[in-house]
Parts: sequence; C-alpha cells; structure tokens
Amino acid sequence: MRHTHGFVPAVVLFLLCAVSIGPVPNATADPLPARWQAAAIGPAHVVAVTVMAAAPDTLYAAGDGVYRSTDGGVSWTALTTRFQAAEVRVAPGTGQILYAATGDGCASGRPGTLWRSADAGATWQPRTGGPASLAVSAVDPDDVMGIGCGGVYRSRDGGQTWRLLPGSSVPNYDGRLLVRAGSDRAYLYAVFASEGGTPALARSTDGGQTWATQVLPDLPGPGDLAVDARDPRRLTFVSFAGVHVSTDAGVTWTARNAGLPQAGAFYHLSTATSDPSTGTWYLGSADTSRPRGVFRSGADQPWMAITCAPAGQTIAQLVFVPAVSDPALLAVTSAGALYRLALPGAGGLPGMPRTGAGTAAFGLGWVLLGAALAGMGLCLRRRARQRLA
Repeated sequence: MRHTHGFVPAVVLFLLCAVSIGPVPNATADPLPARWQAAAIGPAHVVAVTVMAAAPDTLYAAGDGVYRSTDGGVSWTALTTRFQAAEVRVAPGTGQILYAATGDGCASGRPGTLWRSADAGATWQPRTGGPASLAVSAVDPDDVMGIGCGGVYRSRDGGQTWRLLPGSSVPNYDGRLLVRAGSDRAYLYAVFASEGGTPALARSTDGGQTWATQVLPDLPGPGDLAVDARDPRRLTFVSFAGVHVSTDAGVTWTARNAGLPQAGAFYHLSTATSDPSTGTWYLGSADTSRPRGVFRSGADQPWMAITCAPAGQTIAQLVFVPAVSDPALLAVTSAGALYRLALPGAGGLPGMPRTGAGTAAFGLGWVLLGAALAGMGLCLRRRARQRLA
C-alpha cells in the first residue's frame, strides 16, 4: 500500500503557500507566510548567521559586511562594510574576539582571506590565506581550525599562519564544511565534495591529530552537517537524498525522511538546525518545484511542514535562536535576505496570512483547501463503492 500521510500535509502546504505569497486583487496582501518577519537589517545582503553561545540574544551576520543583533535577530547594526564575509565566528568565553572568513578558495582559485577583530567588531585586521568554516578553541581564542581546498588547517597565532593537518584531506575533493562537537570538542567532522557533488567525510576523535575518511556515494549534494548537542557521535546530514542520521560518528547512516515531500528521486534539502533543549529539529528546503518551506520533527517522529519559505525564496541557512525572551528561527534565503520566525504562540495554520492581512487571500486559501479535501473524500467514497460492488 502506498503511504499518503506525508503527501497530504505537503498538498495542504502547497495550497496555502500558493495563496499567501504575492498580491491578490482588491485585497491587502501580505508578502510573507504566517509569522515570518523581515529582519531590520536594511538593504544588506546576508549569506550566514551565527549565534553567540554565551549570549543567545547576540547574533552576527555575514554578507556584504558584518552585522550584529542584540535582540535575538529583530534589529541589526552594521559593524563594518569594509569587506565581504561568508561567515563570522566568535571566540568562546571572551565575546571580544571575532573572525570573519571571506569564503574565497577552491572555486575562485585564490587563497582565502581572514579578518580578525579583538574589540567585538569595532576594528578589523586582515589575515591572508585563511580557510573557511572556522572552529575556534574554547580554551585559546588564537587557536583556530578551518577547511580549505587541501583539507583541514590549523592556526595557533590568530590566523597569521596556517598548517595543514596530516590525513585530513580527501584527494580530488574540495573542502566544504568543518563542524566541531560542542559536548566533546575532541570530535571534528569535515565535509568534502567532488566536482559531481558526491560527499566525503573526514572525522577526528582526538582534536585533529589523526583522521579517518570515507566517501558517501549514497548522499549526493551535501547541504549541511550538524552534531548533536549532547552526543558527539550522533550526526545529522542533510543532502539531496534527504535527512540521514548516524549514531557512530558517521560510519553508518539511517534515512529519516518520513513526512518529507519528494521531487523525483530527491528531497532537495539545504539546511538543518535544532533546539537542543527539546530535541526538536528544523529543516529548510531548497526545492524549486515543491513547497519551499520549513519542516519540523521531534525525536524519531515524521517530519511536518510548519510554514512556507519566506517570500517564496529558497532557504540557504536556517538557524535556531535560543533567545531568552523569544526563541525563533532565522532564515537566510538564496537571495541574501534575512527573515525571522518567532516560535512560541504559533496560532493559525502554516502559510496563512497574519490576522487582518489579505482577507481575500485568506478566504481563497480556505476555498482551495476545502476543494482539495472534498476531492480526496470523493475519491475515497468511490473506492469504497467499488469494493462493495
């Protein structure tokens, strides 16, 4: 029997998304699905957001400069627009030392550039030849690791000089992502990708002294890798093949795709984030042919679509913000826009306009939803009559 429990929510989300995005004649249309709010960051082009672990209301955004928020991502202040940045990392414990990587490297053929600030972003100094996807030591703010074309690199002088860690490279694969476990920082995971999009994983369980590598041919199109906040051996990998979980540091993988809409042979997922206090996971979709949105799941539960993508754009990065007053999700879109979704008090159905916005679109959404449900009911009645005949 074909299971339809994951298909029906996707159909409902598609109908609601279709009517909640874009103008409707003779109505005050809301350009965003329910509960999404555009971040007050002006015309900035954003590519990545980082939450400061010691102060979860403080966030940094990278893009056509470096920006900071101290209210959980609602409003932002530009720290510098002197250079373009692909990511920002905060040295644990200090809050004063920041690193901003440019993201140059394999694709451009140029060595990356790293910028360092020792005064919380007031001033910046360049460091030539720096890698990306940085991991800063919790003990020494000048001890930094990053990934580059050749593998994983380490600097012990704040990014002035770098050394390739032996055994961390995968021949003919480019470095994409470096993740360090929070509960046991001896665990490091590096994601590589071939020219055709096949991923490979390098892992170290001794702080980068030794590495084991393996190719992951069944998980094409690597999008994101997350390490469980409590268990450094439990990984969540997001790719075009969907969501896969490993409980043995990436040696074996199990698919967790129940409830996710599928486009042909692929799921087209781009990013994952979690609320470590509840074990709830959130996924961002990069699909262009199915409902683009956010999906949620508890431990070992099917995924559920909770809202459309903001402004109909694909989601490049999804970040959980454990702000003290207002937990939220931040979405960085492929167009470089930044949106915020407050999580508590989630009233109404996913994808519906906010109260008082676009009443005509609201009515049309219920009409289409009702038609879809009525059609499914008619189909079930016909099948019942056929079985009785």
